[in-house]
Amino acid sequence: MHPKDLLGTDALGHLEGFLSVLDELYRTFTPSRSPTEFEKGTALALWSAAQQAVSPDTPTTGKMVAVSSVTGGGKTQAAIALLAYLARVGKSGALLITELSEIETALESFRKLGLGDAVAVSSSLHKSDADPATVKEYALKGVHRSGVWTEEEAKAAPVLVSTHAAWRAEVEQKKDHGIYTHNEKAPRSLVIVDEEPQLERAYEFQSAMVGALADLLSSVDLPGDFRVHFNDASPAVLALRSIQRKCETVMDSGRDGRKQLERVDLVTLDEAEAFSGIAPSDIFDRLSLTVPLPLRAERLRNFTRTLAALKAASQGRCFFSIQGSAFHAFDRTCQPAAGTVLRDGRAPLNGL
Repeated sequence: MHPKDLLGTDALGHLEGFLSVLDELYRTFTPSRSPTEFEKGTALALWSAAQQAVSPDTPTTGKMVAVSSVTGGGKTQAAIALLAYLARVGKSGALLITELSEIETALESFRKLGLGDAVAVSSSLHKSDADPATVKEYALKGVHRSGVWTEEEAKAAPVLVSTHAAWRAEVEQKKDHGIYTHNEKAPRSLVIVDEEPQLERAYEFQSAMVGALADLLSSVDLPGDFRVHFNDASPAVLALRSIQRKCETVMDSGRDGRKQLERVDLVTLDEAEAFSGIAPSDIFDRLSLTVPLPLRAERLRNFTRTLAALKAASQGRCFFSIQGSAFHAFDRTCQPAAGTVLRDGRAPLNGL
């Protein structure tokens, strides 16, 4: 759908109203000017992406919607204008920024549009009980806060400006910072993530480490009453052995110089479920009986990271590097949430 076909839609309001606010924002610049055709094009792309993000009837339901444009293409200005427009028509939104130093610039733009009372900030620097050391640290960097807000004020504001870190905490740790919920009652109309966040974690693991973990779990007979007992027939150990064999199959195809590596489902969901019950304490208890004290912490880190890598590999995003003879797996730090637009200066965005 072309953005101009969205005139009159009521998902977020009216495109003409948004473009009017965009023009108003550019006229606050020094010198005053109108947005260029390219900047208007960026704004239209953002409007279209926002409609897709909030509509329950599009293929993007349950996914983030990405808008990518060159640096200087007017992405941030379009985001500010869109959120300002939403506030004016009685809706709510949030703008998530990478660096605290950039928040004040956004605040100034909202204030120039007459929305100073409608905007609040949720950050370690702008909260009413901020650590004086944090305030001093940013002041030395030339970043001075122009206002402070309580947690309740931030959640109640029609427009919330916050950080990527707060967003990840809300999504991953279920900590309510008011990003997705306005005034603890209704979901915000739109959340715009300014610049590509760090959405992925990367892991590297090797077949030998998977086998070593299986050996450790199955061969050490622990005395006393421990939470879990493992042996060669335990589902967790059987799953690790199966994964190790599949790793070796892939590695063999690489050593043979085949143009097409063996394709296997390296870690199935059933296997991931089987080893999900392995706790760090299970590993540490066995290391304490078999590994000298100076080496235990490093071995524990290696094994726990291997388990995290295998869990990530079960999501299907895993490949084998012939040069390093290692497997690489990826998972997301934040899962998609409804009504979220990523405003990114680079393309493409992997997996989005």
